[in-house]
Amino acid sequence: MFRDMTPIIKQLKIFVIGSLVLFAITAGAIIYWVTQQAFNAKRITDAQVEVYKAQAEQVGKPQVIEQRYYSPQDKEVKGASAMAGNVLSLVNAKRKEKGLSALVWNQKIANGASLRAKKISSNAQWSHDGLSQALWNAGLRNWYSENLAKGFKNDPTQIVNAWVNSPTHAEKMFDERCTQAGIGSYGEITVLWMGVCGQPR
Repeated sequence: MFRDMTPIIKQLKIFVIGSLVLFAITAGAIIYWVTQQAFNAKRITDAQVEVYKAQAEQVGKPQVIEQRYYSPQDKEVKGASAMAGNVLSLVNAKRKEKGLSALVWNQKIANGASLRAKKISSNAQWSHDGLSQALWNAGLRNWYSENLAKGFKNDPTQIVNAWVNSPTHAEKMFDERCTQAGIGSYGEITVLWMGVCGQPR
């Protein structure tokens, strides 16, 4: 007698169908996981690209230093330290409001101003006495004016605002003849020298 194979065939069919369904589900899950990983990777890559773009766009643009905008690439302040650059940038902003040209950073003037700041601090001197000799010692033969500041926590904004609010300091800062400047600081002393015209000899 032949055994009835129908139940076995049915079970086999169920097994095969179940296996195919399970395979399909597993394959679908794997495909979904791979797709998600690829999508996430692309999303991360896109985000990185945006960061790189943003960083690239910032090259040469003003940088935030002590909560102020100062760009080392600006020709007016090129070569200045962060502190001096901020002071000069703020001075130039005030001059611009008056319709005046910007003062251009001059390292030779700044070197003399730095020595002047150190001497004033060391001698506990607080006046413009000795300016002519200081300028001569620095090798500066053109006419230069001087603004001094002491304290203000070396904050550029407070320093420049103090000069603007002082008639005598503002008069020198807004002298339309001035074209160059140098700034020196030592301790709490800040010295701004401004030149009339031409290169210092």
